Amino acid sequence: MLEPIMYGSIGFLTATLLMVAFVPAIHERAVRLTTRRLQAAAPPSFAEMQIEKDLLRAEFAMSLRRLEVSLAETRRKDVERQCEIATKTAEIQQLKAELGKTAGQLQGLQSRDRTHRSATRRVVKLLRYLSSRSQRSSEREQPVPAPTFNEGDDWNTLLARFRAALQKGPMAHGGDTRDSSRAA
Repeated sequence: MLEPIMYGSIGFLTATLLMVAFVPAIHERAVRLTTRRLQAAAPPSFAEMQIEKDLLRAEFAMSLRRLEVSLAETRRKDVERQCEIATKTAEIQQLKAELGKTAGQLQGLQSRDRTHRSATRRVVKLLRYLSSRSQRSSEREQPVPAPTFNEGDDWNTLLARFRAALQKGPMAHGGDTRDSSRAA
């Protein structure tokens, strides 16, 4: 019965010796953690506060400088875009002016073409009238070939045919044959 008590006492003494060996390390860690907690909770010294303020000022100055650089870059890009827009606007205005000028010229040419066509139609009608009249008067004397007229003929072709018909016809030498017989 004495033996179990002795084993119990030896275990207790061994545990106590181990505890004495590890307690300083555990105590040291507890002191370190408590010191850190107290330092974090306690206000820093004046020098530390000044250092923190300076650090905050430096961070703010750096962020402000980054913002200024970004703003300057944005303004530069905006100025470039505005210049490009102004250049393209001027080019558009120039093209609009050229388009207006060209449209005016086109209208003038179309008007001139309509006038020429109208004059050509009138000349064709006059030539047909003169040709038919010439044919009527020449039927009495001698047949004159009537000039042919096509709608697609141009002005110069019509005039050349008219002149040829006049030179061949009775009116070629300045008058009607009836007038020349009366004068003789």
